Amino acid sequence: MELQRVPKGDAHIHLRGGKESYKATISSGMQLARMNGISFVFDMPNTNPPLTTVKAIDDRLKLAASEGCSNGYYIWAGVTADPNQIAEMVGLVEDPSYPVIGLKMYAGPSTGNLAIKGEKEQRDVHKELAKLGYTGPIAVHCEKESLFRMELWDPDRPQTWADARPETAEVESIKDQVRFILEFESDAHLHIPHVSTTQGIELRNKYSDRLSMSCGITPHHAAWSAEDMQGHSGLLKKCNPPLRKEATRRKLYNLLLDGKIDWIETDHAPHTVDEKLNPPYASGIRSLEIYAEFVYNLQRALMQRRLSQLVSAAGAVEQARLYALRRIEELTYYSIKSVFPKVKE
Repeated sequence: MELQRVPKGDAHIHLRGGKESYKATISSGMQLARMNGISFVFDMPNTNPPLTTVKAIDDRLKLAASEGCSNGYYIWAGVTADPNQIAEMVGLVEDPSYPVIGLKMYAGPSTGNLAIKGEKEQRDVHKELAKLGYTGPIAVHCEKESLFRMELWDPDRPQTWADARPETAEVESIKDQVRFILEFESDAHLHIPHVSTTQGIELRNKYSDRLSMSCGITPHHAAWSAEDMQGHSGLLKKCNPPLRKEATRRKLYNLLLDGKIDWIETDHAPHTVDEKLNPPYASGIRSLEIYAEFVYNLQRALMQRRLSQLVSAAGAVEQARLYALRRIEELTYYSIKSVFPKVKE
């Protein structure tokens, strides 16, 4: 397939480093990203320590610089329920010289301790952002803990992680975020990362005329399913939100082909094998390791689909090739750049 004409970006990555250097470093993560053709990345804030203060973010930027990784390196600032902290993080996003590209809220438990689990506290975050006149992105990890069924989780049957954190938990959490933003007439851009449900994608498209909203999908949610988690080694594919049933995975992939998803993001989250296979069975997938193959296969699928529509047209192969290339460029660059103008190639 023809090489992409614009740089690729990854809007969701966990680069580790610092106290977690035994898992990976910023430089090793950036090197892996560049090996996959990715020129810029957005690092998530659930690091150790978390990126919720100016000092922590400055220290993180210094660490990246010390490893020669300043170019193409951006940060999501984590938000808490503290209005003063929210205002401080908004200031960083709004500073054009600062490589903080948006806010991240965890509306459910995941790696780290940044979860804002209560609906009231989540609502207050959106209220504060509206009060501040914030117009930048806020990415929300949407999983409603009150709908979890942790009694269904059996580490000896790793595929049960999808039962313990069901699709309804994601869908209802997305509905919460949409409701809060509409209630306060917030101008923030709501991004739903690592979407894993068809209903979540439908909500993004349903409300696209009422608020600024996007969603991203990971290679692993589009390529793998809970059925791929059979046996003890299936714990290596444990992630939040979980891999879904094969029927849902196929629907997600078709929605990606149909242009209903804004971009591809890896949610690359390395852990050691020991952390994955033993209690507490860490969640996270080394998704950068399957990124290039996934994008290549997706480009082929887009070309074949387009070719079937142009089978009798002159120059159909060339038209289909260019169509697939443009779609990949949208999914890996243009759609991301339209929401994050701070990005510099």
